[in-house]
Amino acid sequence: MWFSVATVWLVETTGESRHPVVRVYELDPVTKAYALTGIHHDQLELGVPYGLGIDITKDALDRL
Repeated sequence: MWFSVATVWLVETTGESRHPVVRVYELDPVTKAYALTGIHHDQLELGVPYGLGIDITKDALDRL
């Protein structure tokens, strides 16, 4: 039996400020390969697998 994760987020930091960058991948059910669907730098806005909006600016993350 083959199990898969339909959506994958790769969260990395970049640059001197170590600002987060989120790359979002979705699984193509036909090819069973992941395809890049977005690269997010300041605002993570998604509709799949559910609606989501996250402020990922440095100022917002510093307030956490």
